[in-house]
Amino acid sequence: MFLPFIENAFKYVSRDEKDNSVIRISITSEIEAITFECENSFEDVPAEAKGIGLENVKRRLDLLYKDAYELFIGNRDNVWRLN
Repeated sequence: MFLPFIENAFKYVSRDEKDNSVIRISITSEIEAITFECENSFEDVPAEAKGIGLENVKRRLDLLYKDAYELFIGNRDNVWRLN
């Protein structure tokens, strides 16, 4: 389930020599919950370069967990964050 998010982090991480390229991945497990966080610096990506991987994961989460999960995907200051 987490692999597409991790792959995207490495695929789209910033490779600009002037900036620090950053990828942070965290997985914690509690009795009734798993928390996954993934963030990466990025450069602007043309809209046509975006795939369907994230949409497929969202559909899979809906099928498996219906309303029993939370997913946030967003970006700020050239850092994508997912949790």
